[in-house]
Amino acid sequence: MSDQSPVRFAVVTEGPSDLLVLRGVIQKLVPNAVVVPVHPEVPLGAYPEFQAAAGGAYRGTGWRGVRAWCEEYGPTIELFMAAVAGDEYDALVIHTDASMADKVGAERDCPPARSTTDALRAVITGTWLARERLPATVILVTPSKSTDAWVVSALRNPPPNLECDKGIEKLLVGRRLLRKRNGEIKKPRRVYERLAREVAHRWAEVRARCTEAERFGADVAALGRS
Repeated sequence: MSDQSPVRFAVVTEGPSDLLVLRGVIQKLVPNAVVVPVHPEVPLGAYPEFQAAAGGAYRGTGWRGVRAWCEEYGPTIELFMAAVAGDEYDALVIHTDASMADKVGAERDCPPARSTTDALRAVITGTWLARERLPATVILVTPSKSTDAWVVSALRNPPPNLECDKGIEKLLVGRRLLRKRNGEIKKPRRVYERLAREVAHRWAEVRARCTEAERFGADVAALGRS
């Protein structure tokens, strides 16, 4: 890839807070990256960037929405990435949190986190995308147990075994970074933009503490060498 021309990343995520974190990390790793959200496909509250791909079928957020996107586009990923002449995508990032691995028979003992994420990646590749193998330009990102583990790892004095804690969001509530309302943890954009900046700023620490962050960093670096 050229060091001068923009590198276009299409990003499929479970939701908007994941997008903010991944966008910050991608732009940290690839300063000339252009990050284009392609799923979810409709505006979500205070996240107007999701309007960029509006007009398609609504598949919903969360892992089921990602699965639906993969099932639709998996067999024709190459065509999807090259569909618009002059605006082709250089890379496609597909995100799914490993917290849902039990829903698809992929949950394994943790630690190590990779036992579960490897099994989940096999499901995403072979079942959702219906591929024997992925093109080199497609990067899976499977945070264990969620992207929030990367966020917490960027804070001061993070607890051990972040990648095996399904309740990591509660720590963010305990530190008064997020709030719980009507039984649901809210993730306002203004808060997550700040947290995403911390993840990018402290990316070396995040990679050291979260094996799936290390894997994502290595996969993006390998893309740059292709």
